[in-house]
Amino acid sequence: MAGVMCGKDQQKVKQLPNTKGMRNEVIMQESHTIGYAQALTNVGAKVIKVKTAKELEKAINRKTAMLWFLNANTGRGEIKWKEFVALGKKHNIPTFIELAKKDGLKVIERPVDKTELFISDEVFLTGTAAKITPIKMIETTSMSKDMPIMNSLRKKLTKITEGLVPEYENWVKRVHID
Repeated sequence: MAGVMCGKDQQKVKQLPNTKGMRNEVIMQESHTIGYAQALTNVGAKVIKVKTAKELEKAINRKTAMLWFLNANTGRGEIKWKEFVALGKKHNIPTFIELAKKDGLKVIERPVDKTELFISDEVFLTGTAAKITPIKMIETTSMSKDMPIMNSLRKKLTKITEGLVPEYENWVKRVHID
């Protein structure tokens, strides 16, 4: 969460958990609340819980840093995964998937069954803490160490968070501190 709110701005990092002047609100479904949600607030994020798509849209504002959907609770809650993602896109809340699409990769947005991972060329995670991280092993199966797609996306993401890609300037919120 800190990475979403601060990027690589060391002044912001030092300021945490004080998030004054930062986009610090995370919107999630009430039915997706688990212990991990505490990790969001540890760095000063404010969690906004909603039940309906209408409530979610009403909650989005200039302070919204992220929409948080817990895949493990996909079956719970009124807002299903596809609608949740669509609402984020509608309100220009950036997703990592956009980078892959811009790189010309075929992107299919849907939940993935664990069994599909075992036959994948590359398996990696993206997210608040993970940023972009390779998966080396699933259960007892070692995964490929060759990750050209992930490495390409990681390089691009690093440049974006450093403010070096004007096309993604809206992904980084700069805060001027007097």
